[in-house]
Amino acid sequence: MKEKLPAKEKVVSFLTNNEFDKAINVLEQWNNEQLAEFLSSHAPLYPKLKEPQYNQFWEQRRNDLRLPGFPDFRFMAQPGIKDADFVIGYFLYLLRLKSNTAQPKDALTFVGVKSTDYLSFHSIRSYLHQIFMNLRTATEDELIKLAEFLYNLESFAKKHQCPGYLLMANGYMQLALRYQNLEMEAQCGAAYTLCWKYLHLAGLTESDSKESINNAYFGKGIVLSNPFKLASIADMKNHCMRAAGGYLSSEERLGAERAGLSMYQHTPVLREPDEGIRPSI
Repeated sequence: MKEKLPAKEKVVSFLTNNEFDKAINVLEQWNNEQLAEFLSSHAPLYPKLKEPQYNQFWEQRRNDLRLPGFPDFRFMAQPGIKDADFVIGYFLYLLRLKSNTAQPKDALTFVGVKSTDYLSFHSIRSYLHQIFMNLRTATEDELIKLAEFLYNLESFAKKHQCPGYLLMANGYMQLALRYQNLEMEAQCGAAYTLCWKYLHLAGLTESDSKESINNAYFGKGIVLSNPFKLASIADMKNHCMRAAGGYLSSEERLGAERAGLSMYQHTPVLREPDEGIRPSI
């Protein structure tokens, strides 16, 4: 008598052989934790899981996601982000939180960032949060690594629009504050200028970012985008000006706004995500 395959091995076989209905029948029986565990150990199968035949499955999984303590919250379909990418990224983020391995001890080396982390806004935000907590003792070389990391996040930020740009702005604000403490004037001024550019971009895209704002901040709004609890981009700009002082002149602000506007005007309207765009470290 032929021995029955375990459920995970069945799914691997069904996916590999393009037996879509059979794969979906098994996947639909799994709870979120079972699905997350499967995803964490079968990354090579992601392209199969993202094929159009599974779109309805991933849409239903996104609709069924709930936040503990907030039963009325719903994640929304997000322009430019496939439901498959969103759900896979979010599940992997939750697994990492559960296992307490969200960040290596040396928080400024970025060793722990994987390509799959870029599927999730929450994963990248979590990494940056841990990095910012260690900036007080960061060396000049480590600050250069952070600047490079932020530079490489631009394509990621474009996909998430307003929340992505606010993530960048907060990163450059934290970088500027550290440079300010080290009295590195040129680097400090450049970081504040980039902070202003991304704050301006966030303002330009805010009205078109309803879904991404909802998903990024769990329905609580952009007040959760920054450690200062500022609820509007105008307030964030005022905070940036006060913190920067003489490091950010009116001419530099106008130049940053022109750069932001140019980037906004030349960024295509989000449709399906470009699978080739992945920030590199």
